Amino acid sequence: MHLKKLLSCFFFVITSVILGCNGDDDNNIDLGGPGNIEFFLSSTNEPPGELAEVFVAITELEFDTEFGRIILENPGPTPYDLLRVQDVPGQLILSIDNAPGGSYENATVRFNNSEACDNIRDRDDDDDDGGGSSDVDTGSESFVRLTDADGTILPLCVAGGETTASTGSVLEFSPGETLKVSVVIDLANSFTRVNSNSGGGDDDDDGDDDDDGDGGHSTRGAYVFDPAIALEVIEGTGTLEGTFVNPSGDIVIFIYGAGTFDETAETAATPPFPNAITSMPLMPGGTFSFELEPGSYEVVAAEFLSNFLLGVAGVENASITGGSTTTITIDP
Repeated sequence: MHLKKLLSCFFFVITSVILGCNGDDDNNIDLGGPGNIEFFLSSTNEPPGELAEVFVAITELEFDTEFGRIILENPGPTPYDLLRVQDVPGQLILSIDNAPGGSYENATVRFNNSEACDNIRDRDDDDDDGGGSSDVDTGSESFVRLTDADGTILPLCVAGGETTASTGSVLEFSPGETLKVSVVIDLANSFTRVNSNSGGGDDDDDGDDDDDGDGGHSTRGAYVFDPAIALEVIEGTGTLEGTFVNPSGDIVIFIYGAGTFDETAETAATPPFPNAITSMPLMPGGTFSFELEPGSYEVVAAEFLSNFLLGVAGVENASITGGSTTTITIDP
């Protein structure tokens, strides 16, 4: 997956676009001075009350620049729980080194769960009755988990397969600068529940089991994700970088405010760790990275087998200072 993806062909793509469009005879092209852009995923506001987890991943960000329309790719993205990144700068999802300085405007954001909403069916393991354990692949797809007693999992589809965010000139940076940008999703205005009937069945006799008479597929028993998105420049935060030594399983790192982690309560909850500020799985090499407001934190490493919690593998304290990087090691 993994969070920090370098776009090695970035200059090649941009240069190709410019050379293809430039009408100047001498082909003197001012790319601007190089800088770095880091994109983070975060969310705001309260989601619908029945949601316990909401997993999405961003695959591409596309922008207008003075050099033409460019696409920043994030290959192999991992879905992250949006409910774990509320009101914090969030998780690093994409880092672009040596990007030309200038303005990046009119963003288009694309997600991994880009199936057309009318092709999503109610997918669960109990004869399409809309309840119980779902067969949605939680290892690779975006999905939602409800707060009901049996932890029902439902599909998530993006309306239109993508969403756009008008950024104006907010993404403008100078040579040598590192610009940190948060892709902010408004949880309260981004989800529509398409209810599933008890017992399933075709209620409009058109043979498609969707009650609309159009002969298409059903979206009942799913959530439609029509995200309200903004891009915001991150300022005044600090970076937490760390390494988990010799990971042997699926390790997820959770961040808590200092003194707020109660292992007994947090591991007994369903899903576990409900009061974490944010979380992320390990990146390649057992590393992790967060952008956090200045303050003191507890960094909790938990080991999972698929979605089953095996236990807490380590806890470390960290102090974050604005504009600085704090490095820790978790050695269980």
